[in-house]
Amino acid sequence: AESALDKVLDLEEQRFQRDIVVMETAPLPQARDKIYYAPLQVMCYTNIGAELEHLRRWDDCLEAYQIAYQLSFMAMGQVHPLTVRCKDSFVEVYKRTEARVEEQRRKEAKKVAVNPADTLHDLTLLQRNASFRTAQR
Repeated sequence: AESALDKVLDLEEQRFQRDIVVMETAPLPQARDKIYYAPLQVMCYTNIGAELEHLRRWDDCLEAYQIAYQLSFMAMGQVHPLTVRCKDSFVEVYKRTEARVEEQRRKEAKKVAVNPADTLHDLTLLQRNASFRTAQR
């Protein structure tokens, strides 16, 4: 079943796609006039991204921040404080996500790097040690 958050994201995605068409077809000043609620949408996507970040849904979080950045960039320009904030949020989560992926790769590599013969040798030593302790009692 589709969650309420997914429904909101779908609705906002439809609005975003409509806004993109308006911005691409109208001259820039007219497009900015038609998209009078762009800052509100940007803040909505930013807040959704923050909530998804707290839920540790990293891919969805990055998508929300990316949409917020794209909409802000197109509606308000590159140097607008809201655009800069959206970009910073996206980059921060992206870097943390990449760090998590790299850490997971290192953990997987360590698991693969274990030599089965070494594990068997360690197990044999543990068994001998246990036998020795039992014999001493």
